[in-house]
Amino acid sequence: MNIDEQNVPQAYRDWLKNAAEKSNYFYSYARRKKPALPKRTYTLEGLYSLTRDTDYRGKPQQPRYLAFTHKDAFWRELSGANVDKLPPIEALRTAFPFGCCDGGTLFFHPENHSIWLVYGEMYTELVADSFEEFMEKAVFDKKWDFD
Repeated sequence: MNIDEQNVPQAYRDWLKNAAEKSNYFYSYARRKKPALPKRTYTLEGLYSLTRDTDYRGKPQQPRYLAFTHKDAFWRELSGANVDKLPPIEALRTAFPFGCCDGGTLFFHPENHSIWLVYGEMYTELVADSFEEFMEKAVFDKKWDFD
């Protein structure tokens, strides 16, 4: 995968180019609409995690960055408080997944690059208006290396 060919904000490109390839990064971030609630931990995946095409047992899997292209990725109608701010499912298939939080997949909105979560039951949540906002307010917790 060439990150320069992906539909992601430049700030994320810069972050990924500086991140260790075989590492994942954990950040604490306050919930957007409820900052009084405890912060959640968000995992931003390095290039290895994003592009890995086998699981830990060596079995084939779809790389994370292509997760939304699978025909069953969006298996029912999306829900959530801000779901009206998301484009149609066909446009979301081009969104770039880049991490996770609480079992959900973190991705960039394909049109404005805001950061969203989508959970397995298709509930969506706006996390931040931009990658810059996320990084400005997030607190780095730790780095986990695959080696």
